[in-house]
Amino acid sequence: MTKAHNNLLICALIATGFALLVAWYLSASVQFNVVNLTLRVQTIEAVTAVVKEIDHSGGETELARMSFEGNQGVEPQNITSAPINRPIRRLKVELLPDNPEQGTAVILHEVFLYPSYSSASEVYLYSSLINDTFDVSAPAKSENNYYELAAGEVLSFASQERVVPANWFFVGLVTAFIFVIAFCLARLLHWRQLPAIQDMSLGQQISSAHEFNTINGLRGLAALLVLLSHSAPGWNNLQVGIGILFVISGFLLSKPFVLDNRKIFSIKNIETFWHKRIKRILPMYFVFVFLSYGLSAEFDSLWRHFLFVQAGGHLWPMTQIFVFYMLLPLILLLTSVAGQVHRWLPLLLLALAIVLWVEFLPDWEPFYNGFYFHEFYLYAFLMGVLASYLQYGFLQSLLQNWLERSAFVEVMGVVALVFTMALIFYSAPLQAPAALAPFFSQFFFKCLGCLLLILVAVNTPRSWFNRLLSNPIFQSIGIVGFSFYLLHGFGIDLFASFGEQLMGLELGERDWRLTVGAFLITYPLALLTYSYIERPFFGARHNSSTKNGQQNSQ
Repeated sequence: MTKAHNNLLICALIATGFALLVAWYLSASVQFNVVNLTLRVQTIEAVTAVVKEIDHSGGETELARMSFEGNQGVEPQNITSAPINRPIRRLKVELLPDNPEQGTAVILHEVFLYPSYSSASEVYLYSSLINDTFDVSAPAKSENNYYELAAGEVLSFASQERVVPANWFFVGLVTAFIFVIAFCLARLLHWRQLPAIQDMSLGQQISSAHEFNTINGLRGLAALLVLLSHSAPGWNNLQVGIGILFVISGFLLSKPFVLDNRKIFSIKNIETFWHKRIKRILPMYFVFVFLSYGLSAEFDSLWRHFLFVQAGGHLWPMTQIFVFYMLLPLILLLTSVAGQVHRWLPLLLLALAIVLWVEFLPDWEPFYNGFYFHEFYLYAFLMGVLASYLQYGFLQSLLQNWLERSAFVEVMGVVALVFTMALIFYSAPLQAPAALAPFFSQFFFKCLGCLLLILVAVNTPRSWFNRLLSNPIFQSIGIVGFSFYLLHGFGIDLFASFGEQLMGLELGERDWRLTVGAFLITYPLALLTYSYIERPFFGARHNSSTKNGQQNSQ
């Protein structure tokens, strides 16, 4: 039997992506090589040349110092700096008289800058070309780059752009080599066997395939929106992504108890619920917190995060999730008792709880210790519970006949798409109409919109909107959504450092290149951490479900 290989086109696309990233980096850097700088200077009094690097924001980092002895201008001196083993974007050289109170006269003859890998890319500037390539800041001068420095004056010159161009032969050779290696690895590695990819087919084992794909698609969309809200220009106040995640949590976790309200009256079922929640979030969360704080010996923050009493940076939802997990059995116990009195009573009780929370407890901060600064959005989770009662208590049976009509489903799909686009774009990059602006600016109404979005998406099977949500990218991101959320901040920071320090990109706090680069780092890392950190702790249940399903079908 021949060994199965991955799809040829997909492997080529993966290899091309890696190769282009390498080519991009190599063409914008000095390509991992030692750079040497030689100055030819003639001076009357002793001067010191300070070599600096200028970064994208104008900051300066000293790289080397060279000393020129005064010889009354008899002959020029050539001095070469120590090897500079780092990529350099722009250079700045300052000539400072050793005796600043005396001053001196300087003739700058030549600048000879070259990388050690090849003489083809050397920069050899004669005196007549220095002013064309460098910005010279100096006192008045005469012909042939002759400068008279009075007491306290400094001669400085900086390159206008990167002065060592890329060696395209070297770039092309390395890029081709990386392409071949990446292509071969992509063909050999069984990436389809990753648990993160295999779990995309669990729909029939957990719930209906339609509902499973829809919810995972919404999770994937939410994770991407969170990334946009933290890195894309103009998307600062999006918040829709975190709203979807909160509402979906309440929706899914309450579903089993809504379908069978007798389960909540069993202590064993409650223990099982908490046990599953612990296995679902704590392993990856603890690993991430240890890497973030333990390796840097920030033990106070480490233990606070372990105990859910500190929520630094983008980890702030973890405290909210932890509190909701603890409260959910009590909430469902109350709604289940109310449901035995009247089927509408749980809906009224949840709606009343949401309104009262927003009205009287909008600023309650759980476990407040000076670090945590977000209010507790309990109403977002309660909206998810309310959506579960609406879906499985009323809408599922009410819309059953309507859902068999393709025209109705497609119309609802169009409505859902338009509503989703308005919810996203009016929340961040676009200015909402004046009448609607107050609603789109408040997190409460964004969560209410997320509730409606979930209900419409779940109830529009076979619509093209549902097929859009169920695309493989959204599906796979939704499966690894928890890891993706935890790691996306790391992806942003890593690409920012990589792009600015190594590639010379001028990235601010928000940049579309930052968003794309962070995704390319975060997504594969999330696939791996889900597969080998998250999945082993709760995968046994899915494995047993698969075996049982296979036995029943035989």
